[in-house]
Amino acid sequence: MKDADKKYIQTGFKDNRKMSEKKSITILHLSDIQFGVSHRFGVDVKTEDGSIETLLGRLTDDLKEMRDDYALTPELIVLTGDLVEWGMRKEYDDFSTFIDGVIGCTKLSRGKVALVPGNHDINQSFCEAYFLECKGNEEKTIEPYWRKWKSYKKFFDTFYKDFPGITFTKEKPWTLFVFDDLELVVAGLNSTIKESHRDNDHYGWCGENQYRWFDDQLKEYIKRGWFRIAAVHHNVRRNATKDDANLRDEKDLKRYLKESLNLILHGHVHDADMDWLTNVSPILATGSAALKPEKLPSEIPNQYQIIQIEKNKISRWCRAYSNKKKKWMGDNLPVDGGNDWKQCQKVTFKKVFSIFGIDKEDKKESDATLQSDSNMDDEIKDYRQKAEALHSTLPVAGFVTQLKVSIDIVDIFVPLRAMLDLRGLDDEQFLSSEHAEECLKRSDAGLEISLLEAFRQSERRGQKHLVILGDPGSGKTTHLKRLLLWCLRKGPESIALPSGMLPVFLPLRELENIDRSLDVFIEEQLNSRHYKTPKGFGKGLLKRGNLLFLLDGLDEVANLSQRELVAKWIMEAIPVYSNCRFVVTCRFAGYSPTVHLNEGFLEMHVRPLTGDQMVRFVHNWYRVVEKGLAKDPELSKGIAAEKANKLIKRLQEPDFRASRVFELTRNPLLLTNICLVHRHRGALPRKRAQLYEECINVLLEHWREAKGLKVSVTARDGCRALQPAAYWLHSKEGRTQATAEELKPHIEPVLKAVDWKEGTTEDFLRTIRDDSGLLTGWDQENYGDLCTLVFRSTSLRGKFAAGHSKMRLFYANWLCILENHGGRRLDCSCLPLKIHPFLSLICGRL
Repeated sequence: MKDADKKYIQTGFKDNRKMSEKKSITILHLSDIQFGVSHRFGVDVKTEDGSIETLLGRLTDDLKEMRDDYALTPELIVLTGDLVEWGMRKEYDDFSTFIDGVIGCTKLSRGKVALVPGNHDINQSFCEAYFLECKGNEEKTIEPYWRKWKSYKKFFDTFYKDFPGITFTKEKPWTLFVFDDLELVVAGLNSTIKESHRDNDHYGWCGENQYRWFDDQLKEYIKRGWFRIAAVHHNVRRNATKDDANLRDEKDLKRYLKESLNLILHGHVHDADMDWLTNVSPILATGSAALKPEKLPSEIPNQYQIIQIEKNKISRWCRAYSNKKKKWMGDNLPVDGGNDWKQCQKVTFKKVFSIFGIDKEDKKESDATLQSDSNMDDEIKDYRQKAEALHSTLPVAGFVTQLKVSIDIVDIFVPLRAMLDLRGLDDEQFLSSEHAEECLKRSDAGLEISLLEAFRQSERRGQKHLVILGDPGSGKTTHLKRLLLWCLRKGPESIALPSGMLPVFLPLRELENIDRSLDVFIEEQLNSRHYKTPKGFGKGLLKRGNLLFLLDGLDEVANLSQRELVAKWIMEAIPVYSNCRFVVTCRFAGYSPTVHLNEGFLEMHVRPLTGDQMVRFVHNWYRVVEKGLAKDPELSKGIAAEKANKLIKRLQEPDFRASRVFELTRNPLLLTNICLVHRHRGALPRKRAQLYEECINVLLEHWREAKGLKVSVTARDGCRALQPAAYWLHSKEGRTQATAEELKPHIEPVLKAVDWKEGTTEDFLRTIRDDSGLLTGWDQENYGDLCTLVFRSTSLRGKFAAGHSKMRLFYANWLCILENHGGRRLDCSCLPLKIHPFLSLICGRL
């Protein structure tokens, strides 16, 4: 927006612009011309009467008559779809010749034409070819099947080539027409989003994304006091006998745009009807201007209309073609119970003060709205700055090795991949990304995408919201913050979100009272010491709408019953905040069947890092860290590259690739820990057990402490309890997992010894699995992974692996002693010092 325009809006037009107070605006409304085989004016122009018998010839004659006899000179031409019959290039050429002739007759320009596509304007052959190509490539078709508009797009770009502001693109296949001199804007809605070559797809549909986009765009013109029209092809009020003639999502149109529009124009039904969106927003339809009589209802002639808009009145002159008289004449059919072909209706148009002058009531309301909007704009600007500052850096707390440097998420970010869950059923709970991938591959119900493509996929599939599942440390929270930064820095449109959508990051672990509303939670978050927003700002945001709620950590809600309530609470909030988007993150372990969100959420699973992503991450990490710590930032690039290459080379060596360490590099959190250890020590530990131990400490304890979460099992107690089980599991050749019942005899005595009071052995195993994500197996009953990691981390694994009979006997005897002793503290001072470390591992007490 220009500075003058900003001033113009903010001051309520006082002393800045003089009101034009136009008396009227005149519009020529045409629809369903359908150049093609069913076009009734199909006489060859080369014949004697050819130039007269064309639609252009007959229509221009009538337009001149209307100008001379009724002083009606169109200032704008609106065409509401079905410009051609089959979306063919030749048909569009014929239409282009026609509309240029009308433009010449009215002395307008192409820039004064607003047109939208109808169902006949798509090319079904192109659409079918796209479906066949996808079938041949074993790919899924993606709405809205862009290729169907290929001919329309080519015509559109050629027609408006001198008007670059008028667009129809793959990202936004609709058009906003802005007419500055008329102080009028037309929302060119595309109701052919669902249309295809298939019989069941022939109906009108615009989609919420399109409605929200126009709702956001029209707010600016409401502030300006311009007149606001929507042009759409299909019947808006669902009054047509055949449902394929209707706009099936007209309820969403009304929900989003009823307060934004002064008038709706449409075609398709071949009947010049009149209806109402609201009591101050009329809906005007016109019939086909050029279809053959046999293609029309028997009582309906070819039609067009001229509309005149005044301050508190709308008039239209309805015209019908008489085949007998070979001319256009007045049409009284649209005027209920009347004999006149001119229809006038009183309408108190709202917020059109710029074009028609301003009423006192309208002005008072406008000034109050402008002042409120101005205050809110300032508050939102302040919020955006604080949100960006708060969430722009990667947390460095939660690691054993600490580093004092600020790491910008954008600088280190590696675009993650996700697997879409397209099963359509919630018949299995996944334990990890590996388990999820295995199940989806088995059922052929997975599709891997970039996480940044998530909203495009959700829109195409009719699922507005996302639930992102992943392993601990897989990057779920970082991705949410990356979405926030993307919206604030590059705009929400860059990731296929509605224009103006504002992100709000909400950590669910801080939800203290789930019985309270979303309003209260947002207020509490925004009133925290980090934001310090004005009182009522959160409620103001909710009233504004168009928000992206980033709900982080559903699994971090205290217990299952509370998670179930929060999931229900989220789903209940969705219809209340219908123009907002929800993104929820959760660990696999916390997303149990009773917590599953409804079908409005597209489920996707964060994939582990690939080898290439690992390399990129390490280079990004070292580049940021060395730049922040170097005395000379210019020299830091070379130092960072050298250290990164050294670490990558070590990780790619055969002994590491065959070890557990290489698996850890697929997890962003643990890879960060590896980078920290490598930089701190100058190399990875010679004994990999030390690295394993540090990773276990991070996942079990330090990371949860840094996030303010309860640490139910300390890393020390967890390892002590698991080491006997790890030894037992390792001693069973070929075994990598065990049930809780099998592990219980090896773990329970140690839990008694360390005085763990959080529950049973089963509770301990579930806590470790759900908190760290590493004690996973192949189903809910079997455990493995972390036992192996713990075994590899202990310095005694060599003695265990040796299988020395005395050691085994010693171990078994001490388990019995512990069990019989009831977990009470043992006095080991009389025992040899050399066995104290071993006893420490078993019982945790000396």
